[in-house]
Amino acid sequence: MHLQEVKKERQEMTPRKLVTLSLAGLVATAGTLAVISTAMMASAAAAPQGVLSGLPWVHGAYLDHNPGNIALFQTDTGKQLDAVEGFAALDDISNISWQAPGAAPVTSVGGKLILSVPLWASNKTVNTGSTAAFGTLRNNLVAAGIANKTIVRLGWEMNIDFGHWSVTSSNRANWVLRFQQAVTALRANNSGIQVAFNPNEGASQSGRLANIWQLALDLKPYFEWVGIDFYNWDGSMNTATGWASRYGEAYGMKQWEDWARANGKGFSVPEWGGTQQNTASDDTYYTQQMIKRFAAMGGGETVNSIQYPGIPVFESVFSEPGFDYTPTWGGTLARYRLMNDSPTGTPRPAQLPVMAAAYKAALASVVVQPTPSASSGSPDPTTSPTVSPTPTVSPTC
Repeated sequence: MHLQEVKKERQEMTPRKLVTLSLAGLVATAGTLAVISTAMMASAAAAPQGVLSGLPWVHGAYLDHNPGNIALFQTDTGKQLDAVEGFAALDDISNISWQAPGAAPVTSVGGKLILSVPLWASNKTVNTGSTAAFGTLRNNLVAAGIANKTIVRLGWEMNIDFGHWSVTSSNRANWVLRFQQAVTALRANNSGIQVAFNPNEGASQSGRLANIWQLALDLKPYFEWVGIDFYNWDGSMNTATGWASRYGEAYGMKQWEDWARANGKGFSVPEWGGTQQNTASDDTYYTQQMIKRFAAMGGGETVNSIQYPGIPVFESVFSEPGFDYTPTWGGTLARYRLMNDSPTGTPRPAQLPVMAAAYKAALASVVVQPTPSASSGSPDPTTSPTVSPTPTVSPTC
């Protein structure tokens, strides 16, 4: 599929982020024992996870599948990228003809591809989706030499009315089966492909499966990473009070951080950032807090005199530099270009200048360690979680 068609598909997908999410349907359980894979703990503690950035997490960005944007983004931010994000075509999920080249400047030197893939193609259903397509995707990634550098966001944001693959109470059983079959195909032949379980922040949208905690538990053997997409669309996280409210909300970032720690998974925020459509989202505080959380989760932190070891972490800021469009819900242009870019040779300024400055400064403030081997910063899918001496983590789940 041509890149412009991919962009058009992305245009149709983006508006789901502005959905107002209800907090209904949260099922609470307490006293979850903190369990962290000892192999994961050692990986995070022994060396920085960012094989190129030297940061204590895998530092990534979505740059519109354009390899030419990578060097400029790195120059503007002052940091090398450890990962680049890409999106599969909705109707051809095994095709990587633009995603692999788009990430090549990073994957060719030891970095990762974060690949967002629907759970079934747009011309299929939860009942007719083809497992073979994921076998073909695996083979294509192997042939490109990047299978063991790829994290698949399989059926991402399944808890909101966004993609055709969302999960509901009525399709849950088949959705789980489809997820399991897809992961089995992706992992076959020791491909090295890893999988991320990636709902959107907050409680599920009306009509979508409410108990995403239980869905994650049921699928726990089938993914290495867990986390949410966490945008500052409306500027509600521009203050300490606003940040605390959103960060600590039901099914919010804090609870998924705890879930990852408690269940021996790597933590991820595959999409985050702001938009020029709402100038309030172009802010410093939210950006600073996001970088602080990545550093704390990846490098370890002490909270209330309790020490939590670092775990594997990856993130990808959403910076769509080459594409402006009028959203399908109306209003002004939705723009996401975090840093400067030059897709046609003519430099264009950042559309989020305040966030861009805060982002660069926050990255620069993180203490950089010597660059580790390329194997760092990945959960060990073969190691069963074991009880850690860390204290009990009790996410409201």
